[in-house]
Amino acid sequence: MQSLLGISGIIEKYIRTGLDEEEQVKLNAWLGEDEANAALFRQLTDEHVMKQHLDELDAIDIAKGWNAFQERKTGQETNIRDIRKARWWKYAAAILLPLVIASGMLFFNKEKQDNDYEYTPTALRYHNDVEPGGNKAVLILSNGEKVILDGDSLASLGERDGARLQNDSARLVYEKGFSQPGEVVFNTLTTPVGGTYSVVLSDGTRIWLNAMSSIRYPTHFTGSERTVFLKGEAYFEVARNVHQRFIVETAEDVRIEVLGTHFNVMAYNNEKEIVTTLLEGQVQLKYGSSSPTYNLRPGFHAVFNKQQQLMDIARVDVDGAVAWKNNLFLFNNDNLEDIMKQLERWYDITVEYKLKTKPKSHFTGGMRRMENISKVLEMLELTGGAHFEIEGRRIIVTSP
Repeated sequence: MQSLLGISGIIEKYIRTGLDEEEQVKLNAWLGEDEANAALFRQLTDEHVMKQHLDELDAIDIAKGWNAFQERKTGQETNIRDIRKARWWKYAAAILLPLVIASGMLFFNKEKQDNDYEYTPTALRYHNDVEPGGNKAVLILSNGEKVILDGDSLASLGERDGARLQNDSARLVYEKGFSQPGEVVFNTLTTPVGGTYSVVLSDGTRIWLNAMSSIRYPTHFTGSERTVFLKGEAYFEVARNVHQRFIVETAEDVRIEVLGTHFNVMAYNNEKEIVTTLLEGQVQLKYGSSSPTYNLRPGFHAVFNKQQQLMDIARVDVDGAVAWKNNLFLFNNDNLEDIMKQLERWYDITVEYKLKTKPKSHFTGGMRRMENISKVLEMLELTGGAHFEIEGRRIIVTSP
């Protein structure tokens, strides 16, 4: 439970400048504690009410008031330097805003009890709802046979394609060091819309697959390279081996080389960019046969623009890049279309836009990915940037 004054301070910052990720998570947690909290938040952040309060503060003539006070006190008019000192009055007034909000919260809660205030629950606002995705995947063997995997089973899959396999609660494990002699064969692990899974390769490398993704890999590695092929998005924790480079190949001939490291690759076909984010170690990237080699350091990402065929490297918040692996949505000044693409992949929905104008709003905040979609949409609506309707598995986005 958030303290009244603590949450009022967060709401005040939300109104003034916006929140950082930690503050947004705290606000979301408070909003999720009680349906009435969301109703209260909407009232406290009502544009017309806040404009009236801000206009009243803005109308105060600090310099004139300070001069009048000085004249009464000393009989002399103050100078510009004294006016600058007096500005603290305005800052002091601003500090009172959280207390005003807290008072409003107390009044609102009391008024709700006295007048039997009714809040329309999410379940009634959205006549349909969509449950989140979960742990599910399909293993495709070298002969085309498909093995359905889910996160609830713990079973040995026996020897397949010269490897010994175990399905261990949302993780497919290839026994390390076990391999039958013969030619190298490939398996493919693929996740559907609304699915996620992980695999431990024969060298000990662990790979997490996001929804609508696939990874193709040999059942055991030979030679000087360990090469896998990615479509979609995956997070890698590569087992270090100085004698065998680990290589990830994606669409657009983007090639990522490592020895042992932790990194995320987002390479969906319907995205304009391929993004590689490094958490630990060092990776090298190339695209095509004639491009230069790009070195990536921890805390940076490399963004390859498919249309322009250009690579850009910049510092980034790595937590946002791997939030999906931790069952979180984390938005950092993201636009609505990018967010809705994430929701499409995770909730197995389609999105239809019926907006008067293209939304300019950007969204920052966080939420668990295991919530029903109505909870996510409600949080997005609180920004005032869009309105949502659910019709089966179709989300209609309209202007607020």
